[in-house]
Amino acid sequence: MKSIFNIASIKAAIYVLLFAYFVEIMQGLKFVELIGLSNYKIARILIGTTFSWTDIVCYTIGILVVIIVEKLRYSK
Repeated sequence: MKSIFNIASIKAAIYVLLFAYFVEIMQGLKFVELIGLSNYKIARILIGTTFSWTDIVCYTIGILVVIIVEKLRYSK
């Protein structure tokens, strides 16, 4: 995201996390099935088909690590 947009690291991390949450919610709502793409393997791969709380936790931890590393990196 930072290679495309001139945006602060923390703001970029939050946007990425919100996007990941959005995708996970769409998986929980069976979005691929709702829009009639469940027969298309590429749609199932790109959007996903299974909601997981573990994914939500891992996305959150990953972004927290990024934010901590960025804060440490720029505090020196």
